Order: sequence, then C-alpha cells, then structure tokens
Amino acid sequence: MMLGPRNPRLTASTASFSLSFAIVGGGIAGLSCAIALRRVGHRVVILEQDDGKEREAGGSRVPPNMSKIMIDWGLQEEIDRLGVHTQDVKLMTWESGEIFHTDHWQSELLAESGGDFILMQHQDLRRILREKAESLGAEIRHDSEVVEVIPQCTEEPPIVILRTGETLRPDVVIGAEGRYSRVRDECLRMQDHRRSTGLVAMIKREAMLEHPELNVFTSTFNQEPTLFVLCGDKRSALCFQGGTSGNLALILWAPDDRPPEVRDREPWMGLISRERVEELMGPSNPALAKALELCPGATRLTVMQSANFSDWVHPTAPIVITGDAAHPSLAGSVYASSMAVEDAACLAQLFSYLSRRDQIRTLLSAFQEIRQPRIARVREAEEFMLQQMVFSQSSSSTSIEDARKDLGMEPVSSMDGKPANSPVCDDMIDVFAYEAEDAANDWWVQWGLLYERASGKKVPAQIAVHQVVEEIVH
Repeated sequence: MMLGPRNPRLTASTASFSLSFAIVGGGIAGLSCAIALRRVGHRVVILEQDDGKEREAGGSRVPPNMSKIMIDWGLQEEIDRLGVHTQDVKLMTWESGEIFHTDHWQSELLAESGGDFILMQHQDLRRILREKAESLGAEIRHDSEVVEVIPQCTEEPPIVILRTGETLRPDVVIGAEGRYSRVRDECLRMQDHRRSTGLVAMIKREAMLEHPELNVFTSTFNQEPTLFVLCGDKRSALCFQGGTSGNLALILWAPDDRPPEVRDREPWMGLISRERVEELMGPSNPALAKALELCPGATRLTVMQSANFSDWVHPTAPIVITGDAAHPSLAGSVYASSMAVEDAACLAQLFSYLSRRDQIRTLLSAFQEIRQPRIARVREAEEFMLQQMVFSQSSSSTSIEDARKDLGMEPVSSMDGKPANSPVCDDMIDVFAYEAEDAANDWWVQWGLLYERASGKKVPAQIAVHQVVEEIVH
C-alpha cells in the first residue's frame, strides 16, 4: 500500500537533561553522531587523529534510508548541489558488456521511503557532514589521537587520554573509529577475529571521460544517472557517476591471489598500481577495460568477514561503539555509511528522552537492542548481493539468458513483457523503507515509559507525550 510522500523532520525535540559526549573518530559515523546529538541538545566533542585535510576517497552511494536522514538534518540543498539522483540499476555481463537487466525504482516508491538514491564523492559527503556538525556547535578537534579510554568503577565519568597527555571526562564515550577501533578492542575487550573471504576490493580513482569507449557508462550522466553492476566469474564491478564532478567511480571485486601468509601479514588497505589492478581483474568488456587503463591506480581493500559483536556497550561504564566499530562492513559495502548514519539517528533519538543521569545505561542498552537485528538483516542482504554479483559461474558468457539464470532471475521469454526486479534490487528496496528514529520512538513507547513507571520515577510531561507530538507533526 502506498502511503504517500514522507515529510522531512527538520526539527527535533531536545532532551530535558544535557550530557557531554566524546566521540572518538571523525569519519561518517562520528560526524553523524555529532549532528544527531547536537540536534537533541547534547554537548559534543569529536576527537580525530588525522589533520583534517581532504583526501581523495572515491565515490559514495547514499541510499534512501540514509539520504532521508540527511534531509531531516537540513542537508537537502547540499545533496542536490553535490550529488546526482539515480533510479536505475543496470546489470551487465562481464566480457561482452551487454545489459541483461534493468531495475528501475519508481518515483512513488522513493517518495514513500522519504529519500533518494544519491551518488556523490566521498570527500564531499564527509565535508557536508563536518560543516553541518560545526554549524550546530559540535567541537571537532583534529590531530587528537586517543591513546586510552579508562572506564571508571564508580559513578565517575570515563577518562579519555590523548597522546598529548590531555585528559577529558565526558559523560559518555562513543567509539566511532571504524573497523580498527581502539575503544572496542581495548576498552570493551572485544577483538575482531576477521577471516578473509578470498576476495579483494579495489576503489578506483575516477577515470577521465573523454573517451568513446566509456560511452555506455557516461551517456547516462546528467540525464538518467545509473548504477552499473558488472557480473562475472568470481569478479564484479560497480560503475557510477561520482557526484556532480562528472567523473566515473569504480568499485571492483576479484579473487585475492596472494598466499594466505602474505595476505595476513600485509595491511588490509594499501595502494596498488594500474598494472596490478588489470592483472587482478583479467579480461573484461571494452568499456571497463578502458576505464581500468585510464586510472593510475587503486586502493586495495581485503574483503574480510568480521565477527558479530554481541556487546556494543561497556558492562559498567557509559561507553558505546557505533558504525564499523560495532558492525564492520564488507569492503565496498553499499550500506556501510547508511548504517552508521542510522546508528546516529537512533542513538540521538533515544537520548532525546533523557531526563536524568541514571537513564544513560538503559538508553545505551536500548540502542544495542534496536540496532543489532537491523544490522543483521542488512548484513545478510549485502552478503547475498555480493555473492550474486561475484560468484556466478557462467555469466562471463555472452548469453543474456545464462547471465539471468546465474542471478536467479526469470528468463526474458517467460516474463510476458512485465517488469520485475532482480533479487539484488528487491533486497535494496526492503532496506530503503527503514526509519531509525521511529524505531527509537517505538522502543520508548513500548518499553522506556514502562521502565520509568516501574522504577517509580516521575516522567516529565514533555517526555511522556514526545512520541505522540511527533506522530501528529510528521
């Protein structure tokens, strides 16, 4: 049933009791937490170890479940200025480059989800989040490496120690440093026992476009921007417009041919040459081959299967992990950034109900309870997507019917002209509709108020009706 367009939630209810948050990490996860927490009235400092200079980082995909949150944060103008909107996914055979299926997301479906599928540069995405966080009053401190977080055994706040020797005592610490999280490894005592999937992902620097061989990709630019998925025998690629820059962004997957002992010894991320990329990717269709030829190199990422961490919250101290620190994503993930942004929106919405310090642990536990099932479902969908894209056995054939069969799709001859989404696209659509703030509101109405009343605490009137007011407004 179509419910109609979703209205942006440009205002947020603020907590009646304000806390100080120290966020370790200034990437997408950390900046998103800062924005969301400032919107509901909390004080925030981001501690980022890098120098704050922008670096080329390839293209980013911003699916509707993420873009609608960014719109709620007042970033519609920036999204329109720096990103391009797409409604089409085209599946192509690896060697011939034939398009064997097109998925089209109807405008009504995207309107109902509340967001659009946006393609943009990663550095642009990070910049607009940083500028928004700063405009809301978040303090962002670069060259601020955290060397230790000490949970206190009493009611005292945790201690954050910087390499300079400076100490901070925030009410809550958020570990948002990504896959290699010091807060998670050393403070929560949970190690990520990763195992290689046998694949390597490569994030290519953008290719120049003044070449006719690339016309299959670039002809859609500025009119109908399209996400191209190339499916091969244990190889795959995503090609898309890198925002309004007009350049072509590439994400590639191929078998990792390094011996296991070398793979385990080398860093999971590093730069590799164009020749090495071409060697890993093997023969491909003319358009992709030309794109690989034009790019000077790529960032290689070992595709790791990470642990499912059962605990995101310290057992006694107000310390929590979010984003890739809590649920590391596959290299080249479509949903990594959107899951981090959802984390931030959910966490902040829970803390908009804060009226006393002794609620902190309950709300942190609620965050984990809400988010873990969602992350598990999205991770399953993404692993299925990568398996469909990469592990087909005959899609290197020029036969369109063989390629469709590899992806579990109906033959063209049996469709009677009726459009049907691929299994990959169906999983995407299920992800788009999620509302992170609504999940937090539902928990508060179902459980939060119950806990408050059972403890004999008086719930402030504005907190008790918070959800009802939001439903009326939105």
